[in-house]
Amino acid sequence: MLTGLPAEAILTDPLCVERDYGRLQGLDRAGVKRYADQVEYVEVGGIRHSLNPPEGESFDDVRRRAELFLERLLGITAQSILVVSHQVFLQQLHGALLGQGTIESLAIDIAPLEIDRFVLDDEGRRRHALVHPGVRRYQSW
Repeated sequence: MLTGLPAEAILTDPLCVERDYGRLQGLDRAGVKRYADQVEYVEVGGIRHSLNPPEGESFDDVRRRAELFLERLLGITAQSILVVSHQVFLQQLHGALLGQGTIESLAIDIAPLEIDRFVLDDEGRRRHALVHPGVRRYQSW
């Protein structure tokens, strides 16, 4: 719990959720392999990303959500905003803030518990700084 922060100050937004992997959601490696002939992959940053999970969300869909979320953020008159979400959504939000394309944004390696700061100045320029590198000792399957 954040000290001194009233519960009503914590907002949730349905745009700020992880990618929907459709029928691949929650499957183990063997389960995902059963769909191998139906899924296209692209390798970015040394990781293979599924472009079209059956009944799932495309990266362009996630990017649109991230851009809508960013528009909402820019409309808030607050000095600081903390955003907590999952990697794919955060990659697309970072990409939108940094002017990177959808696929290019997949190469942004966001570690668990990483803290990034984006500062928007009066001219609309965006500066980025890594505040905490996060925890990188975990490996995905």
